[in-house]
Amino acid sequence: MPKTCPTCSKPLPDKDLSLSCNSCMTSSHASCVNYTPSDIEFMKDNNGTFTCVICLTRFKLRSYSTSSNTSEQFPSTVSSQDEPMSVRHFSQLMIQMSAMADSLASMTVHQRDLSADIAKIKTTQSKLVDEISGCRALLEEHSTTLTEHRVEIDQHNDTIQLLETQHKALSTEVTSLGSEINSIQEMIHFNSSSDIVS
Repeated sequence: MPKTCPTCSKPLPDKDLSLSCNSCMTSSHASCVNYTPSDIEFMKDNNGTFTCVICLTRFKLRSYSTSSNTSEQFPSTVSSQDEPMSVRHFSQLMIQMSAMADSLASMTVHQRDLSADIAKIKTTQSKLVDEISGCRALLEEHSTTLTEHRVEIDQHNDTIQLLETQHKALSTEVTSLGSEINSIQEMIHFNSSSDIVS
């Protein structure tokens, strides 16, 4: 008759996924006692042993009945049987630590990428600062040149206004001279006519 698991009452076909109690020699499915394959492998590699819940309860009852102290006292064999549960916890902690290590490695890579991006931004910023400084120097130079041109334009405007004033004065003189010339010509013509009559 094949062995069955006391927890689920199902047969135990696979030895690798079962645990045998070192006290009563009863075998149980690893999953029924919350053990993973990695827990079993770790326990085998470290010469660990398994004690079923029934035997642990018996040990506790014996400890209560034989001890004069009200605190729990377990036989030395039982303290060693707590190891598989700690192995499970240790395995979970290792998985968590591995996940944390992967996350830390990812964060480290991300931090390196950020540092590289920051370095590029700083380089670009430095170039932009240099370009802005050059533009400011050119702007100041052009502003000085523009101011000089404005002074020259003002001077030319003054010269133009002066020339316009002189032009008006000359035009007035030319008009006056023209009138005088006409008067002289009329006088000459009149005198010539008088000489001919006489």
